[in-house]
Amino acid sequence: AHKSKEWDGPSLNYGLDDNIVKANINNTSERQKEVADQIRKSKTSSGASTTFTLRKGRRKSTLANRNLLKKNLSNNNNNNSNNNKVEKPLIFKTLTFQEKEKIKPAIIAVQAYIRMRLQQKKYRKMVRNEAYRTNVAKEILDTELLYVKSLEWMQSHYLENVKECCPEGLNLSGIRNGCRIIVGYSKMLLDELEPRINNWSRNQCIGDIFLNLFHYMKVYTQYVKDYTPTIEQLMKVKEENKAFEKLLTDLHLQTERGLSFESHLIMPVQRVPRYQLLLRDMVKRTSETHVDYQNLHEAEEKIAEVGNYINERQREFESISKVMDIANKFGEQFASERLAGIKK
Repeated sequence: AHKSKEWDGPSLNYGLDDNIVKANINNTSERQKEVADQIRKSKTSSGASTTFTLRKGRRKSTLANRNLLKKNLSNNNNNNSNNNKVEKPLIFKTLTFQEKEKIKPAIIAVQAYIRMRLQQKKYRKMVRNEAYRTNVAKEILDTELLYVKSLEWMQSHYLENVKECCPEGLNLSGIRNGCRIIVGYSKMLLDELEPRINNWSRNQCIGDIFLNLFHYMKVYTQYVKDYTPTIEQLMKVKEENKAFEKLLTDLHLQTERGLSFESHLIMPVQRVPRYQLLLRDMVKRTSETHVDYQNLHEAEEKIAEVGNYINERQREFESISKVMDIANKFGEQFASERLAGIKK
Protein backbone atom coordinates (compact mmCIF):
# COMPACT_ATOMS: atom_id res chain seq x y z
CA ALA A 1 0.00 0.00 0.00
CA HIS A 2 2.99 2.34 0.62
CA LYS A 3 4.65 1.59 -2.73
CA SER A 4 1.68 2.13 -4.98
CA LYS A 5 -1.38 4.32 -5.04
CA GLU A 6 -3.63 1.43 -6.01
CA TRP A 7 -4.16 -1.86 -4.25
CA ASP A 8 -3.66 -4.97 -6.47
CA GLY A 9 -3.65 -7.68 -3.81
CA PRO A 10 -6.45 -9.85 -2.56
CA SER A 11 -9.47 -8.37 -0.99
CA LEU A 12 -8.94 -7.54 2.69
CA ASN A 13 -12.23 -5.94 3.33
CA TYR A 14 -13.03 -8.00 6.44
CA GLY A 15 -16.68 -7.46 5.81
CA LEU A 16 -16.16 -3.99 4.24
CA ASP A 17 -16.70 -2.86 0.71
CA ASP A 18 -13.59 -3.06 -1.51
CA ASN A 19 -14.15 0.42 -2.91
CA ILE A 20 -14.25 1.95 0.60
CA VAL A 21 -11.01 0.23 1.57
CA LYS A 22 -9.22 1.38 -1.59
CA ALA A 23 -10.38 4.97 -1.09
CA ASN A 24 -9.06 5.03 2.48
CA ILE A 25 -5.70 3.65 1.37
CA ASN A 26 -5.39 6.20 -1.45
CA ASN A 27 -6.27 9.07 0.92
CA THR A 28 -3.66 7.91 3.41
CA SER A 29 -0.86 7.73 0.79
CA GLU A 30 -1.73 11.17 -0.61
CA ARG A 31 -1.77 12.68 2.86
CA GLN A 32 1.69 11.26 3.56
CA LYS A 33 3.05 12.73 0.34
CA GLU A 34 1.63 16.18 1.18
CA VAL A 35 3.26 16.10 4.59
CA ALA A 36 6.58 15.03 3.08
CA ASP A 37 6.41 17.87 0.49
CA GLN A 38 5.73 20.46 3.21
CA ILE A 39 8.67 19.28 5.33
CA ARG A 40 10.99 19.25 2.28
CA LYS A 41 10.01 22.81 1.32
CA SER A 42 10.49 24.15 4.83
CA LYS A 43 13.93 22.55 5.22
CA THR A 44 15.08 23.57 1.73
CA SER A 45 14.10 27.24 2.31
CA SER A 46 16.17 27.33 5.54
CA GLY A 47 19.32 26.18 3.74
CA ALA A 48 19.30 22.56 4.77
CA SER A 49 19.62 20.02 2.00
CA THR A 50 17.50 17.15 3.22
CA THR A 51 15.59 14.34 1.70
CA PHE A 52 12.88 12.39 3.25
CA THR A 53 11.72 8.93 2.54
CA LEU A 54 8.55 7.39 3.69
CA ARG A 55 8.88 3.94 4.99
CA LYS A 56 6.03 2.20 6.74
CA GLY A 57 4.37 5.51 7.53
CA ARG A 58 7.38 6.94 9.48
CA ARG A 59 9.58 9.96 8.63
CA LYS A 60 13.28 9.52 8.86
CA SER A 61 15.80 12.32 8.44
CA THR A 62 19.18 12.04 6.89
CA LEU A 63 22.51 12.35 8.72
CA ALA A 64 22.75 16.08 8.04
CA ASN A 65 19.35 16.73 9.60
CA ARG A 66 20.25 14.68 12.64
CA ASN A 67 23.46 16.69 13.20
CA LEU A 68 21.53 19.93 12.77
CA LEU A 69 18.95 18.76 15.25
CA LYS A 70 21.64 17.83 17.78
CA LYS A 71 23.33 21.22 17.36
CA ASN A 72 20.07 23.07 17.94
CA LEU A 73 19.32 21.00 20.97
CA SER A 74 22.78 21.61 22.44
CA ASN A 75 22.43 25.38 21.86
CA ASN A 76 19.07 25.41 23.57
CA ASN A 77 20.49 23.50 26.51
CA ASN A 78 23.42 25.95 26.80
CA ASN A 79 21.07 28.93 26.70
CA ASN A 80 18.87 27.37 29.33
CA SER A 81 21.85 26.62 31.53
CA ASN A 82 23.14 30.24 31.18
CA ASN A 83 19.73 31.63 31.96
CA ASN A 84 19.54 29.38 34.96
CA LYS A 85 22.97 30.62 36.17
CA VAL A 86 21.98 34.29 35.87
CA GLU A 87 18.52 34.00 37.25
CA LYS A 88 19.38 31.49 39.94
CA PRO A 89 18.69 33.20 43.25
CA LEU A 90 21.24 33.27 46.05
CA ILE A 91 20.48 30.88 48.83
CA PHE A 92 21.49 31.89 52.33
CA LYS A 93 21.52 29.56 55.15
CA THR A 94 19.40 30.63 58.05
CA LEU A 95 21.33 30.26 61.25
CA THR A 96 19.77 28.86 64.32
CA PHE A 97 19.71 30.70 67.61
CA GLN A 98 22.54 28.59 69.02
CA GLU A 99 24.73 29.22 65.95
CA LYS A 100 24.12 32.96 66.19
CA GLU A 101 25.09 32.98 69.83
CA LYS A 102 28.33 31.18 69.00
CA ILE A 103 29.53 33.68 66.34
CA LYS A 104 28.15 36.77 68.08
CA PRO A 105 31.33 37.47 70.14
CA ALA A 106 33.51 37.20 67.02
CA ILE A 107 31.32 39.66 65.10
CA ILE A 108 31.36 42.13 67.99
CA ALA A 109 35.16 41.88 68.21
CA VAL A 110 35.57 42.55 64.46
CA GLN A 111 33.25 45.56 64.59
CA ALA A 112 35.10 46.98 67.59
CA TYR A 113 38.45 46.55 65.84
CA ILE A 114 37.22 48.34 62.70
CA ARG A 115 35.82 51.24 64.75
CA MET A 116 39.08 51.48 66.67
CA ARG A 117 41.16 51.63 63.48
CA LEU A 118 38.92 54.32 61.98
CA GLN A 119 39.12 56.41 65.14
CA GLN A 120 42.91 56.03 65.23
CA LYS A 121 43.19 57.17 61.62
CA LYS A 122 40.94 60.15 62.26
CA TYR A 123 42.85 61.08 65.41
CA ARG A 124 46.27 60.87 63.70
CA LYS A 125 45.04 63.11 60.89
CA MET A 126 43.69 65.62 63.41
CA VAL A 127 47.01 65.63 65.30
CA ARG A 128 49.00 66.16 62.08
CA ASN A 129 46.76 69.01 60.97
CA GLU A 130 46.93 70.69 64.36
CA ALA A 131 50.72 70.43 64.42
CA TYR A 132 50.86 71.90 60.92
CA ARG A 133 48.52 74.77 61.91
CA THR A 134 50.77 75.52 64.88
CA ASN A 135 53.86 75.63 62.66
CA VAL A 136 52.15 77.91 60.12
CA ALA A 137 51.00 80.28 62.87
CA LYS A 138 54.53 80.47 64.29
CA GLU A 139 55.93 81.06 60.82
CA ILE A 140 53.50 83.95 60.28
CA LEU A 141 54.66 85.55 63.52
CA ASP A 142 58.39 84.91 63.00
CA THR A 143 58.44 86.16 59.42
CA GLU A 144 56.42 89.23 60.38
CA LEU A 145 58.91 90.09 63.14
CA LEU A 146 61.82 89.70 60.75
CA TYR A 147 59.98 91.67 58.06
CA VAL A 148 59.32 94.64 60.35
CA LYS A 149 62.89 94.58 61.60
CA SER A 150 64.24 94.61 58.02
CA LEU A 151 62.01 97.52 56.98
CA GLU A 152 63.03 99.54 60.03
CA TRP A 153 66.67 98.82 59.20
CA MET A 154 66.13 100.00 55.63
CA GLN A 155 64.54 103.22 56.91
CA SER A 156 67.27 104.06 59.40
CA HIS A 157 70.29 102.65 57.60
CA TYR A 158 69.72 103.05 53.86
CA LEU A 159 67.05 105.67 53.26
CA GLU A 160 68.33 108.17 55.85
CA ASN A 161 71.98 107.92 54.72
CA VAL A 162 71.06 108.07 51.03
CA LYS A 163 68.76 111.04 51.66
CA GLU A 164 71.70 113.25 52.65
CA CYS A 165 73.63 112.61 49.44
CA CYS A 166 70.91 111.52 47.00
CA PRO A 167 72.12 112.24 43.46
CA GLU A 168 70.01 113.81 40.77
CA GLY A 169 67.79 111.44 38.83
CA LEU A 170 66.93 109.31 41.87
CA ASN A 171 63.58 109.97 43.58
CA LEU A 172 63.08 107.95 46.77
CA SER A 173 60.22 109.96 48.27
CA GLY A 174 57.53 107.48 47.19
CA ILE A 175 59.49 104.53 48.55
CA ARG A 176 60.16 106.37 51.81
CA ASN A 177 56.50 107.26 52.40
CA GLY A 178 55.26 103.82 51.43
CA CYS A 179 57.80 102.11 53.68
CA ARG A 180 56.73 104.25 56.65
CA ILE A 181 53.04 103.36 56.16
CA ILE A 182 53.77 99.66 55.69
CA VAL A 183 55.89 99.54 58.86
CA GLY A 184 53.04 101.10 60.83
CA TYR A 185 50.57 98.57 59.43
CA SER A 186 52.89 95.63 60.15
CA LYS A 187 53.35 96.76 63.76
CA MET A 188 49.58 96.84 64.19
CA LEU A 189 49.41 93.32 62.79
CA LEU A 190 52.14 92.18 65.18
CA ASP A 191 50.34 93.64 68.18
CA GLU A 192 47.29 91.55 67.30
CA LEU A 193 49.15 88.34 66.40
CA GLU A 194 51.72 88.07 69.20
CA PRO A 195 49.40 87.47 72.19
CA ARG A 196 47.31 84.89 70.30
CA ILE A 197 50.14 82.91 68.73
CA ASN A 198 52.23 82.93 71.91
CA ASN A 199 49.21 81.42 73.70
CA TRP A 200 48.31 79.11 70.85
CA SER A 201 45.71 76.39 71.33
CA ARG A 202 43.58 74.17 69.14
CA ASN A 203 40.65 76.63 69.09
CA GLN A 204 42.76 79.78 68.64
CA CYS A 205 41.77 82.15 65.80
CA ILE A 206 43.75 84.57 63.62
CA GLY A 207 41.50 84.89 60.57
CA ASP A 208 39.58 87.82 62.03
CA ILE A 209 42.82 89.80 62.45
CA PHE A 210 43.59 89.64 58.72
CA LEU A 211 39.99 90.49 57.87
CA ASN A 212 40.03 93.61 60.06
CA LEU A 213 43.39 94.82 58.71
CA PHE A 214 42.74 93.83 55.12
CA HIS A 215 42.02 97.40 53.93
CA TYR A 216 45.46 98.53 55.06
CA MET A 217 47.05 96.13 52.58
CA LYS A 218 46.01 98.38 49.74
CA VAL A 219 49.00 100.57 50.61
CA TYR A 220 51.10 97.87 48.95
CA THR A 221 49.62 98.75 45.58
CA GLN A 222 51.03 102.27 45.73
CA TYR A 223 54.38 100.95 46.85
CA VAL A 224 54.51 98.61 43.85
CA LYS A 225 53.76 101.55 41.55
CA ASP A 226 56.78 103.42 42.95
CA TYR A 227 59.05 100.39 43.13
CA THR A 228 59.71 99.68 39.46
CA PRO A 229 60.69 103.21 38.34
CA THR A 230 62.80 103.61 41.49
CA ILE A 231 64.77 100.46 40.71
CA GLU A 232 65.38 101.65 37.16
CA GLN A 233 66.62 105.01 38.41
CA LEU A 234 68.81 103.33 41.00
CA MET A 235 70.49 101.08 38.45
CA LYS A 236 71.14 104.01 36.14
CA VAL A 237 72.58 106.23 38.91
CA LYS A 238 74.88 103.46 40.13
CA GLU A 239 76.37 103.13 36.65
CA GLU A 240 76.92 106.85 36.28
CA ASN A 241 77.92 107.77 39.85
CA LYS A 242 80.67 105.56 41.23
CA ALA A 243 80.81 107.44 44.56
CA PHE A 244 77.15 106.68 45.18
CA GLU A 245 77.74 103.05 44.25
CA LYS A 246 80.60 102.89 46.78
CA LEU A 247 78.33 104.36 49.47
CA LEU A 248 75.73 101.67 48.90
CA THR A 249 78.45 99.01 49.00
CA ASP A 250 79.74 100.25 52.35
CA LEU A 251 76.23 100.33 53.79
CA HIS A 252 75.70 96.80 52.50
CA LEU A 253 78.73 95.56 54.42
CA GLN A 254 77.37 97.06 57.64
CA THR A 255 74.00 95.28 57.53
CA GLU A 256 73.29 92.49 59.99
CA ARG A 257 71.79 90.05 57.49
CA GLY A 258 74.05 91.00 54.58
CA LEU A 259 71.21 92.19 52.33
CA SER A 260 71.72 94.89 49.73
CA PHE A 261 69.60 98.01 49.26
CA GLU A 262 67.79 96.41 46.33
CA SER A 263 66.98 93.30 48.41
CA HIS A 264 65.38 95.48 51.08
CA LEU A 265 63.38 97.43 48.53
CA ILE A 266 61.73 94.32 47.09
CA MET A 267 60.58 92.93 50.46
CA PRO A 268 57.16 94.68 50.50
CA VAL A 269 56.51 93.46 46.95
CA GLN A 270 57.10 89.85 48.04
CA ARG A 271 55.24 90.07 51.35
CA VAL A 272 51.64 90.00 50.08
CA PRO A 273 52.10 86.76 48.09
CA ARG A 274 53.73 85.32 51.20
CA TYR A 275 50.64 86.19 53.26
CA GLN A 276 48.53 84.45 50.66
CA LEU A 277 50.57 81.23 50.75
CA LEU A 278 50.63 81.07 54.54
CA LEU A 279 46.89 81.62 54.87
CA ARG A 280 46.22 79.05 52.14
CA ASP A 281 48.20 76.46 54.10
CA MET A 282 46.30 77.40 57.23
CA VAL A 283 42.95 76.92 55.48
CA LYS A 284 43.96 73.50 54.12
CA ARG A 285 44.86 72.24 57.59
CA THR A 286 41.84 73.71 59.36
CA SER A 287 38.68 71.66 59.69
CA GLU A 288 35.51 73.07 58.17
CA THR A 289 33.85 72.79 61.57
CA HIS A 290 36.54 74.96 63.19
CA VAL A 291 35.39 78.34 64.47
CA ASP A 292 38.14 80.13 62.49
CA TYR A 293 37.66 78.36 59.16
CA GLN A 294 35.28 80.87 57.55
CA ASN A 295 37.37 83.90 58.55
CA LEU A 296 40.56 82.30 57.27
CA HIS A 297 38.91 81.40 53.98
CA GLU A 298 37.58 84.94 53.41
CA ALA A 299 40.89 86.52 54.39
CA GLU A 300 42.79 84.27 51.98
CA GLU A 301 40.48 85.23 49.10
CA LYS A 302 40.73 88.97 49.76
CA ILE A 303 44.51 88.93 50.10
CA ALA A 304 44.66 86.91 46.87
CA GLU A 305 42.85 89.78 45.10
CA VAL A 306 45.48 92.26 46.31
CA GLY A 307 48.25 89.85 45.29
CA ASN A 308 46.82 89.45 41.80
CA TYR A 309 46.55 93.21 41.41
CA ILE A 310 50.17 93.66 42.49
CA ASN A 311 51.34 91.00 40.04
CA GLU A 312 49.44 92.64 37.17
CA ARG A 313 50.86 96.07 37.97
CA GLN A 314 54.34 94.65 38.21
CA ARG A 315 54.02 92.96 34.80
CA GLU A 316 52.72 96.22 33.35
CA PHE A 317 55.68 98.18 34.70
CA GLU A 318 58.08 95.55 33.36
CA SER A 319 56.53 95.85 29.91
CA ILE A 320 56.80 99.64 30.04
CA SER A 321 60.46 99.43 31.05
CA LYS A 322 61.15 97.15 28.09
CA VAL A 323 59.47 99.64 25.77
CA MET A 324 61.60 102.43 27.21
CA ASP A 325 64.71 100.40 26.47
CA ILE A 326 63.51 100.02 22.89
CA ALA A 327 63.04 103.80 22.76
CA ASN A 328 66.68 104.34 23.51
CA LYS A 329 67.73 101.98 20.74
CA PHE A 330 65.27 102.41 17.86
CA GLY A 331 63.76 105.84 18.32
CA GLU A 332 61.08 107.61 20.27
CA GLN A 333 58.34 107.35 17.62
CA PHE A 334 58.21 103.56 17.56
CA ALA A 335 58.38 103.36 21.34
CA SER A 336 55.57 105.88 21.85
CA GLU A 337 53.27 103.77 19.64
CA ARG A 338 54.06 100.62 21.63
CA LEU A 339 53.60 102.46 24.93
CA ALA A 340 50.16 103.72 23.88
CA GLY A 341 49.15 100.15 22.98
CA ILE A 342 50.19 98.81 26.38
CA LYS A 343 48.26 101.50 28.25
CA LYS A 344 45.12 100.73 26.25
